[in-house]
Amino acid sequence: CRSGPGFYGEQISGGYGEFVIASPRNAVALPAHIDLDMGAILSCAVGTGYHALNRARLLPGDTVVITAASGGVGLHTVELARLLGLRVIATTSSAQKVDLLHEVGANDVIAAPDNQFHKAVRELTGGAGADAVIEIAGGPTFPSSIRSLAAGGRLVVVGNVQPGNVQLNPALPILKEIEIVGSAHALVSDLRRIIDLVARGVVKPKIAEKIPVREASHAHALLGSGKAGAAGGRIVLTHG
Repeated sequence: CRSGPGFYGEQISGGYGEFVIASPRNAVALPAHIDLDMGAILSCAVGTGYHALNRARLLPGDTVVITAASGGVGLHTVELARLLGLRVIATTSSAQKVDLLHEVGANDVIAAPDNQFHKAVRELTGGAGADAVIEIAGGPTFPSSIRSLAAGGRLVVVGNVQPGNVQLNPALPILKEIEIVGSAHALVSDLRRIIDLVARGVVKPKIAEKIPVREASHAHALLGSGKAGAAGGRIVLTHG
């Protein structure tokens, strides 16, 4: 929302609070059978990927590459992409996450510790490239992501785990008519759709670990070490 006070936990305080004050315009009712722990991840972990897939303007049967696919946003984006009838190529830096990504719906998984996967994407698509890339990692995978695209493809930038600039040769988007599209958080309409899918059991959000909010520093340490969510999914901080 461009007219609101800001994003909880970034522009304004309260992201870890047990209660927050929110405008009714930004609030969606949660069905009684979806608990609050699950509800906590529906907007960011699930809705963000749903919004990005919409921004990619894909049709059933199109090929999409999802980077950083074994993370909280990535796993759910893979699941949603398969639900939308897309051919899903997931990339991960960890070979240990390959089976998990197949389980959530990836047709093909590329384990690329060096973040170089465009040649494998080309091989998997018969040299054509992907119709879109959902770029969740950002800087580390950006060069390989843009080289993974087919002519007329869309690079939808969702995240940037290492803030900073990326190198871009303008010749590539010019010659191949590639679009670079930004995608932020889920819209309220996206969230309503996600809650409906979860309520009907079509989408199954994944919580990797629940940690009491008083141990938030431990959760941050896990994230910083790269050891968070070994089983896949999001860490949820709990109250009580």
